Parts: sequence; C-alpha cells; structure tokens
Amino acid sequence: MQNNMGNIWILGIDPGTHTGMAIRNSVTGNIEKLWTSNFWEAYHYALNNALCWRGVVIEVPDNKNVFHKPAGGLKQVQRTAVNVGSVLREAELLARGLEEAKIPVQRVNPRGKIDADKFNSMTGWKGKSNPHTRDAGMLTYMWRDSA
Repeated sequence: MQNNMGNIWILGIDPGTHTGMAIRNSVTGNIEKLWTSNFWEAYHYALNNALCWRGVVIEVPDNKNVFHKPAGGLKQVQRTAVNVGSVLREAELLARGLEEAKIPVQRVNPRGKIDADKFNSMTGWKGKSNPHTRDAGMLTYMWRDSA
C-alpha cells in the first residue's frame, strides 16, 4: 500500500447518477472544492491525482436497503430498486478500482442528509452546494489515518 501520510488532501465521493465530489485540506480542515460529476469523471479524477490524496472516502452502503419509501406503485418501487442496485455497484467499483491503483480508500455507510445551512455552519463552507456535494463534503471528515 502507498504511504500517503505526507499528503494533505482528502477526497470524498458520494456515488450516484450525480456523483458528489469534495476535497478537504486535512491540515487546515477547510473544504476547498465541491462539485458534481459522474462515475467515469470521478474515477479518472481520483486516479489522475493519486499522488495528492492522503485518502479517499467513498460512501458504499454495506446493505441493499432502500433508505426512503418510494412514492407510487410497483413500477416506481422496481425503478427505485434498480437505481439503488446501480449506485451500490458503482460505489463498489469505484472503491475497488482505486484500491487496485494503490490509493488509500475507506468505505463508509450513508449517514443521512443535512441541509445547506447546517452544512455551512459545520464546515465553514460559503459557496453553493447540493445534497450530493454536501454528502461528499461530510465524507471527507470521516477519513481516519491507519495506525
């Protein structure tokens, strides 16, 4: 495994159709950038900047639960199930691909949504955000250096 103890950047990735991305400086504690991407852009961005990362935190649920009740009938439930399955697979592929590239990765379970005001208050972020980027931003605080 690559030793990234000298690197200060933590990358948070919240996979999905709209993949949330965040970079936090682990020295200052400041979130430096939030943006929305897609699977391939997130994967290539993480790989192309591999030497910068102290670590990457990816939201990878360890179960297949749907965390909200879908509205509508059977077709909506089936569509939601397919979407959840796709997100789970993308999250796992991202984590495994980055690990194979020797990038330190930590998988975490979903923690729940926070609104923009609470996110800004907790992180000091002053720019725009959306639920995906806020999730990615919060993931960066979950990085723990290995002993």
